[in-house]
Amino acid sequence: MSNIAHFGRTITRSQFAQAVLWLKGKRFNFELHQPFREIYDWPKKNLLLKTARQVGKSTMLAATLVTDSMLEPNKRTFYATTSEKQAREFARVKLNEFLARSPLVRRYLLNKHSYDVKDSLFDKNFANGSGVTISYMKDNADRTRGYSADTLMLDEIQDMDPNEIPVALEILSASLDPRKLFAGTPKTIDNPIEIMWQRSTQHEIFFKCEKCGSWNDIGYKNIGKKGPICSKCGGLLNMEKFVIIPTAPEPEKAFYVGVRVPQPALKLHYGFENKWKDLLQKYEEYDEAKFNNEVLGISFSKGARFITEEDILACCRPGVHIITNPDRNILRRNFQTIVAGIDWSGGGIDYNSRTVLTIYGELRGDASFRGRGRLQLLYYKIYPQQDYMITIRDIKRQIALFGCQIVGADAGEGALNNSYLADAFGPQMIIPFRYGKFDKIIKRSPDGWTIYLDKTSVIDDFFKALKPGKVGDINRGGRFIFPSPEEMREPILHLLSEHEHITKNGYRIWQRGTHPDDFLHASVFAYNAFKILTGEFKVY
Repeated sequence: MSNIAHFGRTITRSQFAQAVLWLKGKRFNFELHQPFREIYDWPKKNLLLKTARQVGKSTMLAATLVTDSMLEPNKRTFYATTSEKQAREFARVKLNEFLARSPLVRRYLLNKHSYDVKDSLFDKNFANGSGVTISYMKDNADRTRGYSADTLMLDEIQDMDPNEIPVALEILSASLDPRKLFAGTPKTIDNPIEIMWQRSTQHEIFFKCEKCGSWNDIGYKNIGKKGPICSKCGGLLNMEKFVIIPTAPEPEKAFYVGVRVPQPALKLHYGFENKWKDLLQKYEEYDEAKFNNEVLGISFSKGARFITEEDILACCRPGVHIITNPDRNILRRNFQTIVAGIDWSGGGIDYNSRTVLTIYGELRGDASFRGRGRLQLLYYKIYPQQDYMITIRDIKRQIALFGCQIVGADAGEGALNNSYLADAFGPQMIIPFRYGKFDKIIKRSPDGWTIYLDKTSVIDDFFKALKPGKVGDINRGGRFIFPSPEEMREPILHLLSEHEHITKNGYRIWQRGTHPDDFLHASVFAYNAFKILTGEFKVY
């Protein structure tokens, strides 16, 4: 438990919050959200809140932000959610409610006698040197660049692009005492929040059944007509008697302290007859997936895949192998164009992202696709986490050995790395690609070197080309030839990691699952570099 000194006596952080915070004209308290009291008092660590809807998640984040700002002078917090509208709502409805309505907070943090106090909606500097920046990110983390903070709060993380989260994490790189606080409502089992949950302590809230003595963590079978019930005997659970314990196999090795907070665990939902009736109505009307997500805070099912493992295996050829000792003369006889693609490691949301190099060759004498040949995977390498200069030296060596004519490389994490390649091979041979959501599938950036790719469109295009079909029909795919299945084991996992996801705004995007997807992106970059080189894509 994390204790602090307050007015000459030692109290917990939750007691401090209740002493200084006011909410909706009353003193802030945990009466209707009792598990949060215990969570609030945990020692400061990297925290993951995997919650149902309407459990007070954002209020908890705002309360934590304010009390931490009071208790830790000269520390800065960066808060980001997924849209400008949500960022404004957090700033106005959640954060400003505490700042404006809490006299002690106002006196201590917004003391106008301090010359550097700033109280704009998205940027606040407090009198004790602490502060907060509020922003938003979804499939592009550019708004986080250039900021430094000691605490990073990411809200609604389930809707964020996992490939952009490492960019946001750089905010903490200069802090000597960094802290991450992530929160969201789970969706599919391949969602970013579930990736983090699998690498967390997986704390669950257990309630005791007074009838049979068993302890229950709240799930689909615990919903009774009058309240939460025991999944074993059907008796009513004692909701005042609970423990929060880790359920991960090795919690001491976890990246995050993770805790799931379902609606039925809170007195706000089980303690009022009308609120429980509302929950029962959801139980009757929602399908099982939606109820698990929205009410129980449990990930359920998977997003749609465009391709299957069978599709990828159909591209594999038993007699084709990765080339480890390339002979330039043989390559020239068999392939008319050779291209490379690189996805630079960004660490990943769970530090399992890797730098991947792919090299493809266009078959000579093959005109199956609008006069162009099929693309055979000649070489790939998934690099370990190591000194980046060792990785760059090997990549330069492979590019030279294969005689690559053009290289498409990730611009998001590879600006410095790409400059090393440009020095070695010339800038005209290196195309830095940056993903985002754009009005065109491909277009040139203002700097004239970087090429913008609409992420959803180019991944669609790659999967369509990969999917087997009638040879010669560009819309039916079959454009890629892979080596034997034994040599494609890890790349297959990377390709299958990507799942379709529909955002709240109705946009369809691609998100990675629990396995890395770096081979996919290296291949997408190689494919788009090939299209630019051969004139299939015109870039303006």
